[in-house]
Amino acid sequence: MKKTVSNKTYTKKDLINTMLEDYTVDTCKLELIVNRIIHLCIQEINSNNVLKITNLGVFYKKTYNIKSGMNFKTKEKINNINIKPVVRCKFSKNFKYSLKNKSDQFSDSNYSILLSEKLHESLKNSGLLIHKDDCYLVVNEFFKTISNILIDLNRIELRHFGVFEIRRYLERRNNKNNNEISNNERFVPFFRGSKLSFHV
Repeated sequence: MKKTVSNKTYTKKDLINTMLEDYTVDTCKLELIVNRIIHLCIQEINSNNVLKITNLGVFYKKTYNIKSGMNFKTKEKINNINIKPVVRCKFSKNFKYSLKNKSDQFSDSNYSILLSEKLHESLKNSGLLIHKDDCYLVVNEFFKTISNILIDLNRIELRHFGVFEIRRYLERRNNKNNNEISNNERFVPFFRGSKLSFHV
């Protein structure tokens, strides 16, 4: 049996406030940088269909074909096939292990060097001068904060990007004799991408 577990729902503003506890920078500047990181993630997924974030997981885009049907009133076949893009995340073994043990042992790890370089170029083109090392620290802090929030079994809603949540799977039942199978509950991370930002 599947159940969504969430103690608290974090928005982008809550995420920025949590980052400000560990990283000292102006709030407006940090909000602009976080928006740019989210925009770069969306851009990378749309162009390459894959975005790998070390120690968090791999974001990937799949397309599903919505099959044609039939109009029941006129008995006429509809041949329009709509292609529906869906973005999911395959979380890494390191993250699943830290979720299982409720410990953040990957706090000092490198999350994405490529994304920090692209962020530095993007901010340089827009006129906001931030050192390359600071971009690297902010990207690491962003994904580290997401990891810590998820490990605490909270839900994250980032508008135009997606929703991170933890699903709890309870004990299963044996359908033949209706006895409960002794199985401990599992916490499984899940990501659902925004429908507005990702296209085919």
